[in-house]
Amino acid sequence: MQKRKTTPSLLPLLLTLLILSPIKAKATQEAQVLCEREQTLLTRAVAAECPAASLGVQTSLAQTILHRLESGKFGENLTCVIYTADFLNCIKTGRITLDLPQEILQQAACAVNIALSGGDPADGALYFASPENTMSPPAYVTYREDGYIFGKR
Repeated sequence: MQKRKTTPSLLPLLLTLLILSPIKAKATQEAQVLCEREQTLLTRAVAAECPAASLGVQTSLAQTILHRLESGKFGENLTCVIYTADFLNCIKTGRITLDLPQEILQQAACAVNIALSGGDPADGALYFASPENTMSPPAYVTYREDGYIFGKR
């Protein structure tokens, strides 16, 4: 029997974040699959939009982006959804293109993996408002943490 290869520095971080983070995740019917390029783009968007946020907030943002993709109302592919006008502040400021610290990218990658596995603390949210984002908060709030608001309209 072969042992799985794991990244030693990422596994303790993931376990610590999962234990300490207040995620109240709801599993969706089936896990989503993205190609490597799409997963990298989603990770960069999450890391750039909320670099200092908790794993719960980052997972909620990743899942909100995935819900927007599934809905078909915000673009036909992940790139269109992420680059939708006035959705993410990191797009307007260009922060998504900057070099981000490895630890921030690692936490965002964990959040994306949780979201792709069905973790959904934001309970189906399609809208997102952050302390930096001027977008009006959603009418029906599904998740709120540290100034970040997720919800539906």
